[in-house]
Parts: sequence; C-alpha cells; structure tokens
Amino acid sequence: FVGGNTLMLSILRDELGKTGKPVRTEGFDAAIEETRRMLRESTAELEIAEVRREGEQVAVRVAVANLCGHKLPTAYPSRRVWIRLRIKQGDGQIVFASGQFDQRGRIVNAAGQPLASELPGGPVAMHRSNIDASDQVQIYEAVMQDAKGDITYSLLRGAQYGKDNRLLPQGWTADHERGPVTAAVGLDEDTRFVAGSHQVTYVVEAPAEHGPYEIEATLLFQTMGARYAAELFLNDVPEMAHFRSLYEAADARPEVLAETSQHFAD
Repeated sequence: FVGGNTLMLSILRDELGKTGKPVRTEGFDAAIEETRRMLRESTAELEIAEVRREGEQVAVRVAVANLCGHKLPTAYPSRRVWIRLRIKQGDGQIVFASGQFDQRGRIVNAAGQPLASELPGGPVAMHRSNIDASDQVQIYEAVMQDAKGDITYSLLRGAQYGKDNRLLPQGWTADHERGPVTAAVGLDEDTRFVAGSHQVTYVVEAPAEHGPYEIEATLLFQTMGARYAAELFLNDVPEMAHFRSLYEAADARPEVLAETSQHFAD
C-alpha cells in the first residue's frame, strides 16, 4: 500500500543504515520510487489554460485538477501542496517566480528569503486566485484553530479549521449531508474554486520586446510543510530534539505532482 510520505521513508532508511548492522534498505528505495510514481501519475493534473498580453504585462491562468477521491492534500494536517510559476526569458533568466523554495523546502521570495508565513508565529498564507508579486503563493493546506479560535499546529488542540482550501474531490457537493463539515474554509467567495479543480491567474511584468518567454508551472507537495515543522520544533522536549535532528538530515524539498510549460511569443 503506497501513500505519499517519501520523507519518513527516507528518514527510516537512512537511520537503519547508521545502525552498523547488516540491514537491507532496498525495500525503502523501491517504496520511495513507487510513491513518487504514484504522486506524479495519480494525484493531480496541471494546465496553463490561457496566456494573454495586457500591455506591458502578461496574464497567465493556471488550472489545477484533483484526481484523488478525497481532498488534496489529505490525511494529517502537516501536508501541503502549492503552485510554483516561473517565467523565463530566452536566455533562461527568471523574470518572475512565485512558489520558489530553498534547500530546506521553505517557500522563498525573489531575494531567496523565507516568506513570513514559513516562520513560527508568522501569518497564515492566504488563499489566492490572483497573484501579481513573487511573495504571493497559492498554497493548498489545512490550518487548525483551537477552541479559542487561535491558530494551532497541535492536533490535540485542534477544534476547527481556520483555513482549509485543500482541493476538493470531483463530485463533492455542498448540499450533501456532510457538505457543511467538509466544505472549504477561508476562500473569500472564490468562484474559481470548485469541486475537483481551481484556477489561479498570475499577472506579471513582461514587455514584448524582452520576449519570447518560457512559462513553467509546477505543482509541489510536502508531507511536512516547512511552517508546520518550524512550529513543531518549538516543543523543547528530548523526543522532539531527536526528531529534529533526523528531519534536518533528510531532504525536505517537495515532491513534484505535476508540471507543464508553454512558450509565449508575441
């Protein structure tokens, strides 16, 4: 049975390899590769649905489709999915990027610095259907609130969702008996967020004389989002210190669920 958790599979594999005992880790490698295959082939589709010029700017509409029979991402609320959009000139120079990440899997701005929403105690990244700056990123995730309505990253304290914009499965309906408790939270009446899909429009400075441009869209997934990990590690207990050492030795960069590109010249 293959899930989506390559992070813990790699941590377990690497720790077994340090025991000094004749432990076979080939099974972990095979499970990681099968997990990546499933994530790439069976979870989502990504499309650059439209590219149009608006004066000195270019508008790019990206469409995400959920292929799962449940919300994406599902399971434990440490998981998240986000869109990385990059626009490059012909020489490969990036002229715009939203959703870039560093070696620790933290989402960064144009200067390579982690966004405030990646840091403990920072703001929760808002749901977006329109983006026009590199520090704006569309992240699909579930963020909990405690009984007082304060944001919490502790499952034991979670009483409700402050944000739940995980992609709905196809066939979800608001009038189902479980519709009210499975509905999205924090969308601000986004009419482009519907059962099975969502569309995000990026408006970017890209003068025609500097083209042609290559537009790249990638859908990324983390078992443990960098913000969730940062909040988790605030717990100063020996068990958490040990897990943090395992996490920091692992590759926390996201997995690719889907990707596409389009050449744009006008």
